[in-house]
Amino acid sequence: MENIERRRLILQKLKSTNTSVTGRELAELCGVSRQIIVSDIAMLRAEGARILATSQGYLIERERDSEAREIPLFCADREALRRELELIVDNGGMIRGVSVEYGMYGKLSCPLNLCSRRDIRKWGEKLEEMKMKPLSLVAGGAHCLYVEMENAEAGEEIWRLLGEAGYLREPKPEQ
Repeated sequence: MENIERRRLILQKLKSTNTSVTGRELAELCGVSRQIIVSDIAMLRAEGARILATSQGYLIERERDSEAREIPLFCADREALRRELELIVDNGGMIRGVSVEYGMYGKLSCPLNLCSRRDIRKWGEKLEEMKMKPLSLVAGGAHCLYVEMENAEAGEEIWRLLGEAGYLREPKPEQ
């Protein structure tokens, strides 16, 4: 398979899914090594493709009628956190990152880029494998998620559902 054809196939695969795709999956699809895929991704980015590299794989950054919100939340355990994250992605949100206030360290944050239940599951498995706690639970459950909403309607729905589930720490600010 020629370089241009392979890169076109990689872009097509990334554009056809809302979930991340691992380098290994792309390598198998194209019949090349994972290192070739890394090089192809770098070339595609140099050509202007907006490809995100996450811990779960590659993801195309989509142009959307989106809005990003910082949502103050609280959950006391891993199961509640999983349900909170799933509620967001199931209703058109992409969880870009998380931040917590952590004593004398101040605000700590980290990127997540979770956009599907699969991403959430893989992220949780990686935490378990590394014997780590989610940042939100390290800080006692209070956290803020940075969520990119599919559109304003999805944002309203996500906010409402988080409130009904008891995850919001404070009322929605007036816009």
